[in-house]
Amino acid sequence: MKQNKLLTVLFSTATIMLPSIAGAAITITNVGFENGTPPDALEWGQFGDTDFIVEQQDFAKKSGNYGVWIKGFSDKAGGMFQVGTGTINAGDEYTFSGFFNNETAKAFDKVEIKLEWKGPNTQTINDITSGVNGLAANTFTEFSVTGTAPTGVTGLTVSIYVDGSSANGGSLFFDEAKLVQIPEPTSSALLGLGGLALLFRRRK
Repeated sequence: MKQNKLLTVLFSTATIMLPSIAGAAITITNVGFENGTPPDALEWGQFGDTDFIVEQQDFAKKSGNYGVWIKGFSDKAGGMFQVGTGTINAGDEYTFSGFFNNETAKAFDKVEIKLEWKGPNTQTINDITSGVNGLAANTFTEFSVTGTAPTGVTGLTVSIYVDGSSANGGSLFFDEAKLVQIPEPTSSALLGLGGLALLFRRRK
C-alpha cells in the first residue's frame, strides 16, 4: 500500500516537472519558415556578401506555405543562422537537420550545415560541420549534423553556409529545419521514472 502511494506521488511530481525539463533544452523557432511575410525569414539572420540572397518564398517550400530560397552569384558566399534559446550544458548532444533542394542543378563550391558552440561573450569555442554533398535536382533531401557540447559552452547557434562562387545563377531551397537534443529531456525523464517503477515492483 505504501509503495503504491509512493509511486502515485512520484508520477504526480513527474507530471509537474516534465514540461520544465523539456523547456530547458536549446530550441529554435520558425523552423518551417511560416512566420512573417516574404521575403523576410523571421528569427533567422543572414551573413556573408551583401547581395547574397536568403529569402522566405512560396516557391521554395517542401511543406506548408513557405521555404527558404538561397541564391548564389559569381564570387559570392553567405548563409543563414539562428541563435538558440534555452539552457545548455557540456556533454549535451544535439542534431540540427533540414531538407535541401538543388533547384537549378548547378554545382556549388561548398554547402555546409553547422552547430556552433558558444562560450562567454558569444565567441565560438568549437563547431561541428557536415558537408551537404550530392544534392539532387528538384528533390528535397534531408541532411543533418550531430555534435556534443564541449566544456565551457554557454550557448548554441545553428547555421547554413553556401559558397556559390562557381554556381552563378544557381539556387537552393531549404525547409523543415529541426534542432533536437539526444535523447530528448522528456524521454530521459520518462526512462528514469520507468526504471524506478520497475525497482519498486521488484521490492514488492
